[in-house]
Amino acid sequence: MVNIASKYSGGPQVTKIDFEDLQSAKGKYSFTRSTPPTMLGRVLLTQEFAERLRESNVVVNAVHPDLIKNTGLLQDVRGPFRWLTNTFSKPAEEAADTPVWLATSPETAAVTGKLWAKRKELPTPGMGSDLAARKRLWVECTRLAKIL
Repeated sequence: MVNIASKYSGGPQVTKIDFEDLQSAKGKYSFTRSTPPTMLGRVLLTQEFAERLRESNVVVNAVHPDLIKNTGLLQDVRGPFRWLTNTFSKPAEEAADTPVWLATSPETAAVTGKLWAKRKELPTPGMGSDLAARKRLWVECTRLAKIL
């Protein structure tokens, strides 16, 4: 299973999940404020899925595909960031390289619970390695989704 995530930008040491406002409902929504903890959450949930599925021979990893051209995801972004995304984004075919490789390569067939970019494993510092945060996020997500 490949989870499209992202490096939790904004500095992994400072990126934290606000468990009191998981859905960013407090205050005005901000893409730049909400994205890093969302990506961190995807990484933590990837790790939790990997742990829960360990005995099933299903591997679960997160991958950062980089900025991708023409997805519409950043259509409302303006100013310098828009210029950066338009200038440095990858075409979808190029951005798909690592996710496809991760899902099909024999060399990654037994690797699970990791974050990848450009076919390389990335570290998950800060809250990205916090087992208690990972477990708490799982509990909160199942509660919000009314799964358990």
